[in-house]
Amino acid sequence: MERPIRVLQAADLNLHEPLVSVGKLPPPQQEIYQQARELAAIRLFDAAISRNADVLLLTGTLTSFEQEPRLACFLLEQFRRLTDAGVQILWAAGGAGSLPAWLLDPSLIRIVRPGEWVSCSTRDGHHSIRVHHSSQGELTSHASNGRAESHHDVVITILNTSVGQTVSCKTSQSTEWKQCDIIPLHHSGPESTGASGFMVMDFHQNGRIEVDRVSCSVVNWTTETVDVNPHQTRSSLIQEIGRRLEAHRSRMQAKLLCVNWVLAGCGPVWEELLTQETTPLLQEIRGLTQSDSRIWSARLEYDPAEEQQQEWKESWPFAEAIGQLDHLGEGDLQAAAATPHLASHFNRSDNGEFMSHRVLSRCRWRIARDLRPTVTAHHRFEH
Repeated sequence: MERPIRVLQAADLNLHEPLVSVGKLPPPQQEIYQQARELAAIRLFDAAISRNADVLLLTGTLTSFEQEPRLACFLLEQFRRLTDAGVQILWAAGGAGSLPAWLLDPSLIRIVRPGEWVSCSTRDGHHSIRVHHSSQGELTSHASNGRAESHHDVVITILNTSVGQTVSCKTSQSTEWKQCDIIPLHHSGPESTGASGFMVMDFHQNGRIEVDRVSCSVVNWTTETVDVNPHQTRSSLIQEIGRRLEAHRSRMQAKLLCVNWVLAGCGPVWEELLTQETTPLLQEIRGLTQSDSRIWSARLEYDPAEEQQQEWKESWPFAEAIGQLDHLGEGDLQAAAATPHLASHFNRSDNGEFMSHRVLSRCRWRIARDLRPTVTAHHRFEH
């Protein structure tokens, strides 16, 4: 049986862009985090070689030579490795950007600019592939011209639309276009959603097209919400968190998993968590994993239920301070965040590392410490 024509497509390598910060990582995890995009790119290039791809089709930004000159050398080495293995490299880009001319050697990589097209042969020389970079956001021009298509076994069009890029493809035996959304090679942080990785497109002689999405994530992010209600003690809560960490460890595929913990609900364990002078909970959670573990507990957020907050309002020692907080509007909170002696409660955790928050009004629990020193019940983040 004759092998299909195989094209691997990947977008937005962005090798120069760091991932979103998750605090100060231990050295082993920090190295993985800093090199995540390069490691993902190596996974892509290795797959193109091991899967005997005819073409590696890249789209979007590769890297910035001004910001990270060494990455151009990294790409040059990889392009040479791919070329030696018989993989042809095409790059559908808006322009060469800041990449040096010596990296864009036509013998290594061919650029397909908007409105242009290129043709190439498969590695066995028996079939042809035509790639068109549309500048109009629709299947027009060369790509949809039946006479032009008849000379090529596979036609691929990169479409630039208002919501991003898509890939449309067909074979000389098929009558309809198959369209796929382009996905980034690797996400930037926990706020990124949707699929990531690269696409493997197999074009069969009978006209059938198979598209498989392959993840090559080096770092993944997840949020774990723990209901405190079933727990009477801090140690019981820690045990559940430990079980969840073990479950992640048994099924994770990435080199590093960053977990954001959210404690929610209501229950007696809140009093122990918020009033006793003990080891910071996030530090204790991190102690559940080894220093060389592939799991990092990045952040801890306290999000008590409305019923719990109401209970605090009706009990001492919280009632008086929380009553004062009820008079603070969002403008007051913003002003407090801009005041130097209060800003730390909005932007930094107790150990001085940078942190983020999602809703300003939730920071009222932090201000409680300033309004009444005896009150320690507050919505907080630990990093």
